[in-house]
Amino acid sequence: MRIRSIQSQSSISNQSCLYTAKKNSSQEGCCEENTNKLDAILKIPLYPKRKQKRRKFTNTRRPSAFWADISNIENELRLFWDSVNILIDNNSPPPIPSEALLNHFERHDLRYAIANMGGRDSVSEKLGGARLISGKWFEACETSEEVKCLLKPGNPAGVGLSRNVPPIAPQAKRSLAKMSKSENVDECDVNALRFQAGKRWAHHSSRNPRGFWNEAKVIDKLYNYLIDVKEEKGRPSVWMARPSEITMEGRDDLKQAITRFGGANHICKVAKLIPYKEWRYFESSLELLVELQKYLIIHEEGREDIFPKLSAIQNKGHDRLYDLIMDFGGRKINAIKLNMDCQSQTKFEVMKGLSFGRFSLGFAIRLMHFIRDEMLKQDPPSLKTSIQMPTVKELIQKGETDLAKDLIKYGGHECIARRLNLSFDEEEAKRDVIARARLDAAEK
Repeated sequence: MRIRSIQSQSSISNQSCLYTAKKNSSQEGCCEENTNKLDAILKIPLYPKRKQKRRKFTNTRRPSAFWADISNIENELRLFWDSVNILIDNNSPPPIPSEALLNHFERHDLRYAIANMGGRDSVSEKLGGARLISGKWFEACETSEEVKCLLKPGNPAGVGLSRNVPPIAPQAKRSLAKMSKSENVDECDVNALRFQAGKRWAHHSSRNPRGFWNEAKVIDKLYNYLIDVKEEKGRPSVWMARPSEITMEGRDDLKQAITRFGGANHICKVAKLIPYKEWRYFESSLELLVELQKYLIIHEEGREDIFPKLSAIQNKGHDRLYDLIMDFGGRKINAIKLNMDCQSQTKFEVMKGLSFGRFSLGFAIRLMHFIRDEMLKQDPPSLKTSIQMPTVKELIQKGETDLAKDLIKYGGHECIARRLNLSFDEEEAKRDVIARARLDAAEK
C-alpha cells in the first residue's frame, strides 16, 4: 500500500510539473503574442492633434453685453489713451486708434468691440464725430498729435515703436524673435526683421507679382503643399489643411490667397478635399482605439472584455488616452460601442445591459487603418469628399478577405459604419447585402 501511495504521489507531482510547464509555456506564448501586437500597433502612423495651450487673459474680462453699450466703449477708449500716457480733451469724443495700435498694445477686446459695433467709422459717428487715427502708419506719424506724443523719447509706452516701421502684433514679434535666436543673431531689430527680404515670406526670395493668384493657382499650390506634407509627415494629401497650420509652416501667402478666394471651406469643396473636421475626427478615433489597445496589452494582458477605469489610466501615465476617452463621450459610451463591460468595479447600474452587439477592438483598428492606407495612396483631388465605409465587395477586391468576413461577422456595412461614425451610401449598403449573401453561399 505504501509503495502504491508513493507511486501515486510521484505521478501526481509529475502531472503537476507538466501542467506548470504547459502553463508557463502558454504564458510565454501569450506574452510573445502581446509583444508582437504591441509592435504592430506602434508602427501604425498617426497624425495626433496638438494639445491646445490657452494663454492667460492679459486684460480683465468684461461682463456679458458690456461691449454692446457705446458709453462703455467710450470709457475704454479714454482709459486706453491714459494707459499710454496721452492726454486727451475730456469735453470731446476720444480719438479712435488704428487696429495696428490696438494689436500692438494687446487691446484685442477693444478692437473686437469696435469691429462688432460696425467698425471705426460707425463708432466715430455714434460718439459724435470722434477723430480716426489713420491706418497708414506714416500718415498717422505726420497728422496725429497722439501718435507724435506716443513716439516721444520720454514716453515709456512708445518703447518698441518706430516712426520708420509700422507696429506689429505681439505674437508676430514673438515668432520673429524666435527666428532671430535660431539664426544666432545677437542684436536684431525685430520690426526691421519683418520687412527684410526672405524673412516675411520665407519660402520666396521676393513676393509674388500683382495678379499672380487666381482660384486655379490657389488649388494647384494647395495640392503641392499637401503632397509635401504627406511625404514629410505621413498624412494623406487628400485631407484639407487648416489655415493656422499653413501659417505655421511659413506659407502666409497661400493662407491669405485661400481667404481671398472664398475661404477654407469653399476652397476645400472646389478642390474636392476631405474637410478638416471630418478627417480630424477620424484620426482621433483611430488614435483612441490604438491607445486603448496599447494600454490593454501593457497592463491588462491584452484582455478586451473590461474597459479600464479612468483613474487607473491616469495613474499609469496614459494622459493622452484619458483625454481621448473624454473627448469621445466618456468611459461608458466608449465601452458600449466596443462591447466591453465597464460596471464590474462600480456599484452603479446605469446603462447596464445596453449593447450594440458583439465587436472587436482589433478589427476596428484594422478596418480604420485600411481606410487610412487607401486614402494615403491617393493624390488630390480625392475620389470621395468624405471618409466612407468600404463595402464587402471593395474589401474582397483589395485582397482583404479576412477583413470582409469580420465585417459580416460584426454586423455588416451599415452597422459598422454607424458604430464607427463613418459615412456610407445607402445604395452601396444594399449591394453589400447581396455581396454578403454570395460570400456566405461560397463558404457553405
